[in-house]
Amino acid sequence: MKKTQNTKAQIAAFLTALFWGYSFTWTTQILEFFDPMSIIFMRLVIALSLMIPLMIALRMQEKVRLKDLGALALLGFFQPFLYFIFETYGVKLTTSTLSSVIISTIPLLVPVGAFLAFKEQLTVLNIAGIIISFSGVTLIVLERRLDFQGGYWGVVILFMAVITAIIYMILLRKLAGKHNVFTINIYQNIFGMIYFLPFFLKNGVPTLMEIDFSFSWVFPLVALAVFGSAAAFLLFTYAIGKIGATRAAAYNNLVPVVTAIAAYFKFAEDISFQKTAGIAIVIAGLFLVQRQKQLNN
Repeated sequence: MKKTQNTKAQIAAFLTALFWGYSFTWTTQILEFFDPMSIIFMRLVIALSLMIPLMIALRMQEKVRLKDLGALALLGFFQPFLYFIFETYGVKLTTSTLSSVIISTIPLLVPVGAFLAFKEQLTVLNIAGIIISFSGVTLIVLERRLDFQGGYWGVVILFMAVITAIIYMILLRKLAGKHNVFTINIYQNIFGMIYFLPFFLKNGVPTLMEIDFSFSWVFPLVALAVFGSAAAFLLFTYAIGKIGATRAAAYNNLVPVVTAIAAYFKFAEDISFQKTAGIAIVIAGLFLVQRQKQLNN
């Protein structure tokens, strides 16, 4: 039974990586029609319209104590509010491939956050993995003339998303034992939707009133909400609960690979030898960190 649950959790983590990897290309498509804030609000609305009925159908409703609402509101502030702002604007200012590679350093830096928050041991291989992976990111971020692709701000904003995600995972770890996957994801999305509402009313509503409904933006938006938000977060939370954050996060190493391949076929983004080498180095560093963690388990 335990082996079966372990296999299901690994499949869930693998699917999460695929969905998140392709989500960067969907985001790039929708940015041609809407501003980032409006995209995120609509993404949350669609995701909630799926998760709430599913939770009811599976009879997984549970009461949330008033004192836990503050923690869930804070969780929603970091993810999806701050994280999606930084991620979406980062994608807008750079390329989808570069964005996914920088975001993929999140599981690499989680041990640093765990050390600062919970005093978990930071090993020599953890530090080595960090150095190796950041050297890989540098190869991808920098052109041959040492100019940033997409500008410095795009890279800075993406790393702010990374820091936000680490804080989110620390908060999630504290809440995971109290509530099920639906409660956590639904409440954090509800609070996130509340945070984004003023921006949507200002920019999103006027755009929706003027724009024609077309497959070119409706499909990527729905796909982003269904797969990138609802399915991915439920699957990832499930995987964390069954095999732990470290092993689940290891599958995120596949995200930049999925994005690079998708961007190549969708937008004809160049995959140079330098980018390929950088991606390989990032993944090598990430697996080095994960390997050490598994040896310690």
